[in-house]
Parts: sequence; C-alpha cells; structure tokens
Amino acid sequence: MLRSIVAALLLVSALPAMAAEVVLKPHRAVYSLKLVGSGAVAARGAMMFELGESCEAWTIQQRARFDLFGSDGDAVRHDVSFSSWEAKSGTDYRFDQRSMEDDEITEEMRGGARLAGPGQEGKATYAKPDAKTLPLPAGTLFPSLHTRELIKEALVGNRVVLRQVFAGQRDDEPMTVNAIIADADATARKAAADGKLGKEAAPLLAGRTWRFHLAYFPSSSDNSETSTPSFEVQETTNEFGVVLHAEVLFPEFTFVYLLERLEPRPGPHC
Repeated sequence: MLRSIVAALLLVSALPAMAAEVVLKPHRAVYSLKLVGSGAVAARGAMMFELGESCEAWTIQQRARFDLFGSDGDAVRHDVSFSSWEAKSGTDYRFDQRSMEDDEITEEMRGGARLAGPGQEGKATYAKPDAKTLPLPAGTLFPSLHTRELIKEALVGNRVVLRQVFAGQRDDEPMTVNAIIADADATARKAAADGKLGKEAAPLLAGRTWRFHLAYFPSSSDNSETSTPSFEVQETTNEFGVVLHAEVLFPEFTFVYLLERLEPRPGPHC
C-alpha cells in the first residue's frame, strides 16, 4: 500500500485471516500532488512509487518532488527519496531515506531491521542520522507484509486491523497502525478504470477494491483508542496492492495523491 514519505507513510485483528491468497503485483505508479490547508498557499509536484519483486524479497523505490509556495509567493523545492528491501519471510528489512530542501540535505535515515522469526521480537539498527539500535516488539510488520495483511483481512471481510509497523521513515517508529476497511464505492472504481491510464494498466486495475483509513500512532502511545494519531491516510487500494487514490492527513494540512500513470513491472520466475 501507499506509504507517505513527503512528511513522514499491526498486532491484533478482529478475526484470523484464514487462507485468503494475496498476490502483490510489481508496478510503477506516478501521482500528482496537491496540498490542502496549512500556511502554504499551494503545492505542486509529483510522486513516483515502484514495487519490485524477486523470489526472496519485495523492493520499494519512492520519490516525491514538489514545490511549496508561501503567502509571499516564494517557493521551496522539496525532494524526498526512499528505498527499501524486505525479505518475504518478514524477518529482514533494509531502508534508506533522504530529504532535501532546495538541493540541501536536511535529513537522512539509513539502516536495517531483523526479527528473531516471523511474529517474534527484534531490533532496528540505524547507521544514519546517528548510530543507534531500538527494540521492535513481537508482531512488528514491515511495509509490504503490512500491505498484504491489510488486503488479506479485507478479502475475508474483516473491518478493523491493528498492527505494529516499522518502515524506517520517521523517528517515532515503530508505529501502531489502526486500519478501518470499507468497500470502495462504484465512483472510485470507475475513476481508476476509465481508460485514461492506458491498456497496459488494465490488468493492474482488475479485482476487488477497498477504502482503507489508516491512523498512525507513535510507539510511545499507551492506547490508540484515546490518543491522537500523528497522521492519517485515506486510500483506495485494490487486491494487487495498487493505490488508486490517497490523502495523507496531518493536523495542519492534507496531501492529496492523484494517480496519473500506471504500468506493470517484471515479476520473478522462481
């Protein structure tokens, strides 16, 4: 699923996921970006997201470039890039993120994480910005496996999913992610399949589609039912892991992602 890198991006579910089969399809998507709210007058930019797959792992390449315009008309160019490698076993993960403003590096995060086994506790080790190690509780998921879990729960009809997630994109991770799942309405499905994305995108647009409302709470939160989330994501996603539309909501502003281009990427021959 679409994770936001422009500003930042579970353990108990209502019912077990049973044997629902989830197949994430490698793809590259390009989204236009716009900003709603905040002290900025406007924002203009785009984000590229690419999901890759090998026999052993998923990879993510993500880059957002956008200009924020202030009330005085001046613009600041933001450029955020993120890449990750995630073992399909769910136990090993590597990440690398760099944020820039007007070609000056403002933040870097780089490191890796390892769990003792699927569903077991582990640790994340950072090389940047500072060398450090932090514990990961049992049940922590990495991003691609979290996406699979959400789709799996949606396929069997579950509507609430709570997990701990580590992505290596923020300094308050791992985060508790509370997901509310609803069927996507016909308007959302039609908008994604109206032909503007071209014939090669058609296989990626088939299948069932849901609306996910994801609330992200810092790991220090004692109770996600009573605390305030750091940010929220509303996205329309299909069973292949393609995000058709997304909004990333912060207290002061919202980023809106509109799907402009979509194409399949090669998959593995295992």
